[in-house]
Amino acid sequence: MQAWQTAAVNSQPVPVSNPGLPPIIQTAARRLSVFFKVAGICLLLLLLHIPLALTDHVLRERRGYQAQATEEVAALWGRQQLVTGPILAVPYTCKIWVTRSQMVGGKAVQVGDWEMTTATAYFLP
Repeated sequence: MQAWQTAAVNSQPVPVSNPGLPPIIQTAARRLSVFFKVAGICLLLLLLHIPLALTDHVLRERRGYQAQATEEVAALWGRQQLVTGPILAVPYTCKIWVTRSQMVGGKAVQVGDWEMTTATAYFLP
């Protein structure tokens, strides 16, 4: 335990740059260090895409199984169903005001008139 404590007391911080190297080489070493770090991160990103692609394949496969199971259940219990009930259809007539354009003396004139129209009203329960 004393060896560890003495080692911790006697250790000095590691210098960031080597004062014996020219500044150009120090700058190049820093740039190379940054390049290797960025390249390592890019490599890790590419490697992490492999499990992502594998899980995507499993997800597609399971979606296919889900669609197949849904289709099987629909085939056993029937397809699309139409549920209807009694409908009361009541025909009726009404007067509406209709406006038309007519040519009178070379000019377009709006003329209105009442017309009878028929329609059907549908009532559901």
